[in-house]
Amino acid sequence: MTKRNLYSWEQQEAETVFSASIDYQRIIVHEGVRWTNVVDDWSRSLRCIPARPHYQQNAIAIGFHCYFPVCLPTTCLVGNDNFRLSMGWLIHELVHVWQFQSMGWKYLTSTLIAHIREGVDVYDYGGVANLEKLRLDGVSLKDYNLEQQAAILQDAYLNIYDSDCSSVWGAFIADVR
Repeated sequence: MTKRNLYSWEQQEAETVFSASIDYQRIIVHEGVRWTNVVDDWSRSLRCIPARPHYQQNAIAIGFHCYFPVCLPTTCLVGNDNFRLSMGWLIHELVHVWQFQSMGWKYLTSTLIAHIREGVDVYDYGGVANLEKLRLDGVSLKDYNLEQQAAILQDAYLNIYDSDCSSVWGAFIADVR
């Protein structure tokens, strides 16, 4: 297991979503921890949710600490799909750090309650078309559960630079700045 601060390039990438709304210097990334997958497996079993596919990993953010079962990239590889997906995963966990900064420890209980209530659908925000429709109706990031918020901002990070990108991603990014 390794423990480290964010790499400078990770912070730069994260700033494309969060700007200065996170205290980046306090974030600790833990890599190679096994218990995150064990907790997910146990949680799925208790909630009678199908097992996690063998290729899928589970990360957990607690306060300013982000725990990953694998090592994230050590260098910035813009344009590499695996890099983008790994960075998107980090963005997802950093949303929970942002929630912790905004809500205190209440974010953790709210997240756990959402997992219990919504099960496998806890991350499902309905896709970009749904976001566009609801945004026109005045819905903002705060109107989604905390895992949906993380999924929305993860997808915003993954899509914001695409040429056919919906402007809704920028609107949801603005909600965290």
